[in-house]
Amino acid sequence: MKIFFPDNVFSKILFNNLPEEDRKLISFKESAALSMEVRKDSSSIALMPVSDIITNKEFFVSSSLGISFEESLCNSYIYYNSEEEIINEFKLAGDISTVEAIIGLIFFKENYELDFKMNIALNDDELISSNHILTGDKNFVDEKYEKGISFAEEIIELISAPFVNYVLASGDNKNLKKYSDKFSEAMKGLNRQDIKIPGSFSDETKSFIKDNLPTVIYNLDEQDQEGIRQIVSLPFYHGIIKDMIDVKFV
Repeated sequence: MKIFFPDNVFSKILFNNLPEEDRKLISFKESAALSMEVRKDSSSIALMPVSDIITNKEFFVSSSLGISFEESLCNSYIYYNSEEEIINEFKLAGDISTVEAIIGLIFFKENYELDFKMNIALNDDELISSNHILTGDKNFVDEKYEKGISFAEEIIELISAPFVNYVLASGDNKNLKKYSDKFSEAMKGLNRQDIKIPGSFSDETKSFIKDNLPTVIYNLDEQDQEGIRQIVSLPFYHGIIKDMIDVKFV
């Protein structure tokens, strides 16, 4: 049995607060690969993008452990760089997942009511003059996030519920329950005042993350569970999928 985490500053904060015996089981992967690891071995556990549940309805989902963003600090930022008056395309860059590809598309269609396109940026040069969503730690290099708009805040407004970006999920409900409880208990002891922010970021960026860390939620509650339900229901209400998703909380 293995455990997989996304490779970003928020998951590393979680990782650093876990017991050493549990840290030995954890590997870091690109967000897009996390649910595939669970499909390969259903006993494995992954902290995966919430919208991966849409295409993996058989997965069990922790009701108590995830990564939820409440305000401006988050894992993805929206950048408006194009000079075009009519916005009909966005690029995706960084640690891209189904959250940005599916939920992002729904958000922009809701806002602009156009035949909207999402394409993957092939290189960083494409981002200079394009509207784009950048996901992951690249947002915190050279204080890039200061020029962006919090993706989390936009989705919270869209669903009127907390934005749970990552959920702990598995094909094995017993394994999930065991480690969900352990991780939840460990995170109750998180000292947000004395925490050291992982990553080679500037002091200014580390201060920004630390000061806003109280708005990053690891221990989920009923409101967060409702946020998960709202997120995975969006594709159904927009005609992307035929059946409503029934989240199998553990």
